[in-house]
This record gives sequence, C-alpha cells and structure tokens, in this order.
Amino acid sequence: VTMDPFPLALQGVGAFGEKRRSHVLWAGVRPEPELLRLQGKIETALIRVGLEPERRKYQPHVTLARLGQTSEAKVVDFLSANGGFASPPFMVEGFTLYSSFRGHGGAIYRPEETFALGGYDFSDEDDGYDDHEQDEHGPYADAQAPFWADAG
Repeated sequence: VTMDPFPLALQGVGAFGEKRRSHVLWAGVRPEPELLRLQGKIETALIRVGLEPERRKYQPHVTLARLGQTSEAKVVDFLSANGGFASPPFMVEGFTLYSSFRGHGGAIYRPEETFALGGYDFSDEDDGYDDHEQDEHGPYADAQAPFWADAG
C-alpha cells in the first residue's frame, strides 16, 4: 500500500450495541477522504491475497471501552457530557494489521505487521510486543481493543 502520510482527527463519541444495550463506547473519526482511500487500498490488498472482504460498513472509530453490565443511563450520561469531543489533528504515518482472537474476557488483539506511509521508518520503534512470544498470555492477553482506530 503506497500513500503519503495524512492528517486525521477524532470527533464525537458514540456507542455500539444491540437491543437498547450498549456494548462499546467509541470516539468517532472526523471524515477524511485520505482515510477512506487508505481503507480501500488495504481491503483490495487483502482480497488479492485471498482474504474475504469485510461485510460490515466501514465505520472508523477508536474503541474507548467495552462495557460489561454498565447501566444504559450511565452510557447516555457519558455520551451527553462528551458529545462535543474533538481532538487536535495528528499525522497518520502508518498502520498496523491486527489479528483478533476470542479470549475469556473478550477479544484479544495481536499486532501482526506495521506498515509505513510515505517512507516513515518504524523499524526502531518498540511496539511492546515480543515478536517471538507464542504464549497466549503474552503482553496483549488482557487487551480489550487496539490502541487506534479499528480497521474494519
């Protein structure tokens, strides 16, 4: 995937759920044509290597919390109090491909590969993950969500 880095900002908050029960709180991503272009390029590359395309509509967001038995009233209060949230813009210089697995406490996300945009070099950065670690109880065993926008 070849693209130049581009600016992105978070805007607004919301919740995913079913039947009047919220399960996930998220921060939205301000609409940015370059992000949609990147998503399209990633999906095309994954299809070319034989993976199934994502069936859900692409909804860029950052997962803030996975909710257990939180009351819907608390969720509504949070959304009301933080609806105007907006972050300053930041540069997207690359992206990370994650695999996800069902764990006893929810999904476990494992970074598989980080890709640079526009020649940015990630090789000297420590992602906190031991690439040789095969144990399911590794550093991401308790992870509840990726640290940045979900790619699907």
